[in-house]
Amino acid sequence: MTFYKKSFIVILILLFIFVYSYKSFSNINYIIIYEGFVALEEESVVEYPGTDTIVFENEDQWINFTINFFPMLDNSLKKQNKYVNFDNYYLICKVIMPTDAIYNKSYGLKKISYNDDIIDVEITNVENPLFITGINDRIIYPYILLLSVKRGDFENVENKYIKRPEY
Repeated sequence: MTFYKKSFIVILILLFIFVYSYKSFSNINYIIIYEGFVALEEESVVEYPGTDTIVFENEDQWINFTINFFPMLDNSLKKQNKYVNFDNYYLICKVIMPTDAIYNKSYGLKKISYNDDIIDVEITNVENPLFITGINDRIIYPYILLLSVKRGDFENVENKYIKRPEY
């Protein structure tokens, strides 16, 4: 094999790696809608939403989610004049449930990725996290990160919220 053929193959391999990694770890424009804690009475929750990234494509999905999991969150956002235009944007949610009933800490956004039709929000520990504690062991404090992203930036999204019966 000649030097030029070997060089060509190496260049093709490097190009393939670059293209694949660009798709997997591309920069996605986002707006942080909410980042913080929500006080939640543990007995009022029938199930927890899980820690996977959830994508809301319309207001009905969002309202159903808040009714079932975080009843005060939607009203809190409205009081802060934080709305999402679901015609043009998806609302992305990442929930970190506390490991201790009366304690939780804040996290930081590491990155948002889009791969295999899944939008994923990765979080990371931060150098100086905010801590929240309570004296009532029936109140838990999930950490919630809400982001909006443009719909047009994604061909297809599979990890959309599936409405549940209201509890």
